[in-house]
Amino acid sequence: MSKTPAEMREHLLEQILQRFRRYTGGQTGEKIARAYTYAIEAHGTQQRATGEPYIIHPLAVAAILTDLEVDEDTLTAALLHDTVEDTGITIDEIKTAF
Repeated sequence: MSKTPAEMREHLLEQILQRFRRYTGGQTGEKIARAYTYAIEAHGTQQRATGEPYIIHPLAVAAILTDLEVDEDTLTAALLHDTVEDTGITIDEIKTAF
């Protein structure tokens, strides 16, 4: 049985969080999870030209960055970078929220 798009996104997020926890000695990644939720809500039903939800690209960027073992703020920024570019959310709103 194939996963729904939402299940696939959640799976990617969980992989990112697991990798992050492994190389940070168990930090929770709470800010990463909040950034994911924030980006999902900001993008709403927006889709890329491929038909994929907008969050797929930021998730892929974050996954790549876990290979470099970057910090939580960097992974948070990776998840939010399209939010500022492609929605009405401003950098100041991101600063306030995070």
